[in-house]
Amino acid sequence: IADWVVETEQQRRGGVVLSGIETEIAGTVDIQRPGRRFRLTARVDRIERWADGRLAILDYKTGFVPSQKMVAAGLAPQLPLEAAMAEAGGFGPELRVATSELTYWQLTGGVEPGKATLLFKGKESELLAAIDEAIRGLERLIDQYDEPARCYLAQPNPAWTPRFSDHAQLARVAEWSLAAEEDET
Repeated sequence: IADWVVETEQQRRGGVVLSGIETEIAGTVDIQRPGRRFRLTARVDRIERWADGRLAILDYKTGFVPSQKMVAAGLAPQLPLEAAMAEAGGFGPELRVATSELTYWQLTGGVEPGKATLLFKGKESELLAAIDEAIRGLERLIDQYDEPARCYLAQPNPAWTPRFSDHAQLARVAEWSLAAEEDET
């Protein structure tokens, strides 16, 4: 992994002049909704400040890396939400600028020790749309969960159900599924 990181850092330095790197930086931003305030918090693995004033946000993964399709569909909103937080000043005034790059670094140490996955392949309009949609999607979700009659589903989208889910375990989904199967026989 170390060799891959060194090689990847050298390649990154060849393309962009950095003015700073922040790591493990915590931030918050308040989202005002009708009648209430919602606080979004995050800890970013790495934010690069480029000399031209833009940001790159990188997230290190040792396991599963969300696809661009998942990110664009709002199913993996972490990086776009962190970019929205940066633009809103959630990580401090010096980082209150537009984000130009979202990248996952998958670090495995295997045959392929690491892999960098650049989201939106540098297409700024798609990146900006994903950042905007992530924050709008969060606002819609907050509003939906604020509805008193809203039921909270353990598996709201079965096609994207994670392999392990604390919510499904708490809702006893496996037990209820078995009971439903027994009733059918």
